[in-house]
Amino acid sequence: MKTNTDHNSQAEELIEAYKKLAYEIKEKGKQAAELVIANKELQFKENLTAELIIANKELKEAEDELKEYMHFFNNSNDLCGIAGNTGYFESINTNFSKELGYAEKEFCAIPFIDLIHPDDVASTFKVYGELKSGAPVVNFVNRYRRKDGSYIDLDWNATPNPITGKLYCIARDITERKKAREQLLAVNAELESFSYSVSHDLRAPLRAINGYTQMLKDDFGNQLSAEADRQMSNIMKNAERMGQLIDELLSFSQLGRQELQKSNVNMHKLVLEVCEELKESNTARDIGFRIQPLLPAQADALAIRQVWVNLISNAVKYSALKEKAVFEIGSKTEGPEIIYSIKDNGAGFDMQYADKLFGVFHRLHPEKEFEGNGVGLAIVQRIVTKHGGRVWAEAKLNEGATFYFTLIKA
Repeated sequence: MKTNTDHNSQAEELIEAYKKLAYEIKEKGKQAAELVIANKELQFKENLTAELIIANKELKEAEDELKEYMHFFNNSNDLCGIAGNTGYFESINTNFSKELGYAEKEFCAIPFIDLIHPDDVASTFKVYGELKSGAPVVNFVNRYRRKDGSYIDLDWNATPNPITGKLYCIARDITERKKAREQLLAVNAELESFSYSVSHDLRAPLRAINGYTQMLKDDFGNQLSAEADRQMSNIMKNAERMGQLIDELLSFSQLGRQELQKSNVNMHKLVLEVCEELKESNTARDIGFRIQPLLPAQADALAIRQVWVNLISNAVKYSALKEKAVFEIGSKTEGPEIIYSIKDNGAGFDMQYADKLFGVFHRLHPEKEFEGNGVGLAIVQRIVTKHGGRVWAEAKLNEGATFYFTLIKA
């Protein structure tokens, strides 16, 4: 029989065993927790290492891109610069420095307003305001002062950084181009003045030739042989043709002097009127017009009417040998332009001579086949070019031609 002492001893042993077990459980739990933490730390380090590898790769790619950009920036033939918000350039490329004669640090220490030609300051700062107001890209022209005091004409494209507000600027030197253009305009003005004077001065002797020939026919017609009478008639006929050529030349020369008076032109109505007039003057022929709805345009109504008269008359003339002449007139938009066209089924022409079409007095068909002075298409080109458009033609010999011209969309 066990005594109380034995029971107490067993209880104490049991308590000690529980304590030991609890301690072991606690230690193992602690170790497990430490393992979990260590595992998390290991995962974090592994993730961090992977992120560092990615970040390092991205940094290297960015460095490579920066190197490429700097190579492009410094080796560009254009003048490239970055302008800050304080009125100074922060950096310029090698060509910028070379063209203006300043070292980069020297140039960036000068407010750019001090380098702009005084007459161009107002227009330049107007553009600067547009860029500050959110315009994505602005093109403008101004003059910058070189270190030697001379000025260079620059054609700029500037775009703002939407975050920093800095301006990224690219410019091209157009000084020589501008001089050449001014010289060409001066030469053209002289040529126009010369052609006007010559044409005007030729009228008097031409009238004299025609008048004296008519007097000879009237006074001595009965004494002349049939051959002499025929030759006098040829003199008068050619004098009349010369008069027409002079009139055309005067019209052509005056085009350069006239200012365009632009308005919104109902092109469809205008062309319908021109076609009706031409049908009335060609009642003996079978003529048909297929006119699509034509787009309106901003243009000088009288000048553009002349374009249509010349082009449609040209189509009617060169389809004279066709039993039924058909003309298709249409328009379409393409980018910033409206393209107008007139297609005929007439004589056409060989495309290898297309570059001669719009020259003064240039003809691709003998006069005995189709009459004309060779000025109509030159007038078309002059008017269209003055509107900022283009003119061209496509054709096949004996299969008709299509003439095109463009106007800038309003």
